[in-house]
Amino acid sequence: GWLSAWIGWNSLGFAYALLPLALFLLHQSHPLALLPLIFITLSGHPQVAFLVLTFCFIYGLYLRLSVRFLAFVFSLTFLITAVQWLPTAQYYLEASREHASSEFSLDRTVLPWSHLATLIAPTFFGHPATGNYWGSGNFTETALFAGSAIFILAVLGWRRSFFNFAALIILLIALPTPLTQLFKIVSLPLISTSVISRILILLPICLVVSAAYGLDQFKTRQLKKLIVFIGFIF
Repeated sequence: GWLSAWIGWNSLGFAYALLPLALFLLHQSHPLALLPLIFITLSGHPQVAFLVLTFCFIYGLYLRLSVRFLAFVFSLTFLITAVQWLPTAQYYLEASREHASSEFSLDRTVLPWSHLATLIAPTFFGHPATGNYWGSGNFTETALFAGSAIFILAVLGWRRSFFNFAALIILLIALPTPLTQLFKIVSLPLISTSVISRILILLPICLVVSAAYGLDQFKTRQLKKLIVFIGFIF
């Protein structure tokens, strides 16, 4: 999946590895949610840390956690980690990356519609390791495979939930849609001037939770037959 493609850049994996723990502690309204949020901020990759923290904050809003709790956890996180993000923000404002460039412009880093095929077949467009990659853009920036079984269970277990809705929004942002163009117009820091497809790092956890819903429905006989049929096809 996305994290496997980026295994050589450990700062991304560190931020993502703490995401399930942060979501769990937020779900429990536990003050210790502060700890994974701090370590995510200090992970060393500003864009991924920003995406993960934003995801956690939106999840907290979805859970309707008290404003006091959210303000305490996130304000204290930003206060404690100011030694890291304040110099980083200053550097960002003075760096050339703050301005759109031909390499990192939003239009050139969206996920092509054809790459949705990699949800089922991760090497549909080949792989750089074997020298036969013929897909669009960078292989690591377009990786969205989370496992065939996980994807099938996620589709079969579809229900109205935060993670299903989040998966749709993530894909709409990563793909060339009007929503993606909106980010270009408003010019958001760390988003509009960087690789927009990196939001796909949040897709696997959404699919895994959705797959859990599908697995929960696995008890029904009709669903069992359908999964056996799909498994036979693959």
